[in-house]
Parts: sequence; structure tokens; C-alpha cells
Amino acid sequence: MGYGYLYNHHVLTDPRGIVNGDWRIPTLNDVIATRDRIYQKLLLPGGVPLNKVAAPMKSIRRFPEPDPEMSIDPYGGRTTQHPFWVHSTSHNPTNSSKLSILPAGLRNLNGNYQGFGGNAIFWTIDQQHFNLGAGNDELTLSSFYSLSYGLAVRAVYDLPESVIDSPLYPDFQPENNGYVGNNGLPYPIVKIGAYMWTMVNLAETHYNNAAPVNYISGNAGWESAGITEQPAFCAVRIDRNLVGRPFVGAEDINV
Repeated sequence: MGYGYLYNHHVLTDPRGIVNGDWRIPTLNDVIATRDRIYQKLLLPGGVPLNKVAAPMKSIRRFPEPDPEMSIDPYGGRTTQHPFWVHSTSHNPTNSSKLSILPAGLRNLNGNYQGFGGNAIFWTIDQQHFNLGAGNDELTLSSFYSLSYGLAVRAVYDLPESVIDSPLYPDFQPENNGYVGNNGLPYPIVKIGAYMWTMVNLAETHYNNAAPVNYISGNAGWESAGITEQPAFCAVRIDRNLVGRPFVGAEDINV
């Protein structure tokens, strides 16, 4: 897993539930609190400004640049194997938060795919979204997209107040298989402040009651689901023409 699937917002509000147990889809306030925790713990001590907070959130996996000077990589993340960031010349991701965010892009109302390789865009349950782009290290928050857009999704778990600042439960320490999804898929998790976060995007195809989520590949079907506000999800689609780089493999992927 890495890019996961893209879900319209109607999936997230379906009462059958795309996450289980005490896990849930994050709110905008959860994202802001997590951003502030990352800044306070990882950037503020070094005098790094808040507008660089996305660097510790992004995966270090990046496609090699053709210019050797732009391919300098102190973190050893250059790779030609999915998943990876493509446009990566203007920042140096560190992934020190261990969130390992990758750019799945989005699917718009017409069913067209946009932003793969350069944008990581996630839903919140309160109809907002947060975005990390490859061209800078800012985390942006907005409510621009229709609820029928397909965006990536993460899950969070609320921690008791007693462990938030406990030295026994430090931030940014990954745990394998900390959450098991509806499909039986194990997800690695990481503690950041008051939350546990999944470290990869959701790749769920079923609700809590084992009913399948509506999978739509074709553009006409996706557009129709958007018009009727029906829950739907899809695979990420590779854009083989990103800045002239050659990509191979299936068009629809989940890696």
C-alpha cells in the first residue's frame, strides 16, 4: 500500500462506515492540531518556519531528477519504483513525522484524474480537505472541492490525555499493524500528539458490515455517481506524461 484509493466524500458519511472500532476519519481540527504538534516538536527548535511543516510529513520517496544538481538526496529516497513524488526539485522531504504522505492526486466531477505525482489531497469528515504539494513545503487547508471529488483518506484514533506527553509514548515512533481495516488489511500507525494516525492511505473496498463500496472505473459512471451523490471509490491512475518522464505499468494502480 502507498497511494491507496480515492473516495468521494459520500463514502465517508455512509452510516455503514469505512473505518471500524474507535478509529475515525479526521476533522479539520485534528489536522490543525497535528500540524501544530509537528511544528512544535520538529521545526520550532531549529527555527524553521511554520510554512515548511509539510517537509516532515512527506515521504522521502522521489523520482530521480534529470539534473544531477537537483537529484542531491541526503535521505536516500530516490527511486524509480512506485510509490513516489515526481515534482520534487523545490523541497527536501524528511518524513521525520513518519506520516509518509504520498501524492495520489484526485478525481474530479467529470471522472478525470489530476495531480498524481505532485499533490497529496485528503478529505476530512467535516467536508474540508488538506493538501501537500510538491512545489513547496506548505500544508494548505480549504473546502474548494465538491463532495463528489475523489480524494485520499487517512484514519485517526483519539488517545487519552494521560499519554499525550508521556515519555513512555513518544511521538513519531511507527508501530506495525496497529490498525486492521474492514478488508483485513493491517495498517502501520504513528502517534502524533493526541492522535494515532495511519501511516498509509486507506485502501478499503468494504464497509463495516462487509457490504462492498461501489467501485467505479469509467468516467461516465463516476460523473453519474457524483450527480446522484452516491458513495464511490476508484483506483489511482498514473499520468504517464508527467513532465516527460516515462512511466510503465497499469493505468489503475493501488500500491
